[in-house]
Amino acid sequence: MQQSNEILEYDGSFAGFLCCVHYVFKRKQMPQFILTSEQAENSLFSGFYIETDEQLARRIELRLQRKLRKDNFHFIKKGFFSSLENKEICLLQVIEIALDCQDSLRSHTYQPVIDTLYRALRMFDREIGHYCGFVRFSEVNHYLIATIKPQYCILPWLLPYFVKRYGKQSFGIYDQTHQLLGLSEEGNVSIRQVSAEIDLAITEDELQIQKQWQLFFKTVAIEERENKRAQMNHMPKRYWDQLTEFQNNPVEQ
Repeated sequence: MQQSNEILEYDGSFAGFLCCVHYVFKRKQMPQFILTSEQAENSLFSGFYIETDEQLARRIELRLQRKLRKDNFHFIKKGFFSSLENKEICLLQVIEIALDCQDSLRSHTYQPVIDTLYRALRMFDREIGHYCGFVRFSEVNHYLIATIKPQYCILPWLLPYFVKRYGKQSFGIYDQTHQLLGLSEEGNVSIRQVSAEIDLAITEDELQIQKQWQLFFKTVAIEERENKRAQMNHMPKRYWDQLTEFQNNPVEQ
């Protein structure tokens, strides 16, 4: 694919990115930059805006699923939700490679662009693993709700873990960073964008349960053997304000 000086803009959604994929591969010219609408507002550059067409995006997604190995398609899709800098250009280059290879992209880390994406996804997967253990649910209006503040947009991959764990029990996870609310209602999963902060006023019973848990956490601790460095290794400090046991407890933050 030839390199061009073109700059593209899109709305920042995965569907919007797939429309960019269609535009780029149809013209067979790699743009210099692809900016989200938000990035374009803070940039000296302006480019050609690619409108998001949901039907077109779905066709492109199905076409990629047919042409690529299943693991390679998920490698690319997950890469879109990472916080990799200039991820759109990186992913276009990875798609171009994936269309010409029959084996796993993970075996091509000798190529810089694949290695860059692979490293970003290792951090992405690590955060998913952390939140599988660190999510704390509270009862809010007789509904289980958890608030998370992830660095990456992990909610689409985190929800299925808790659906499998809780079955048909209804619950919600609010991603405060990306303003996304994931809901599981009797096993039916949905993710929606929210435009305002969600009021998560817990019930009195939930408050008492949290106090009892904090008391237990304090009671079982052995003050003389406290090792904050080891504690941060097992439970990174940036998660502490999301954990019930660290709210108003004796561990200094």
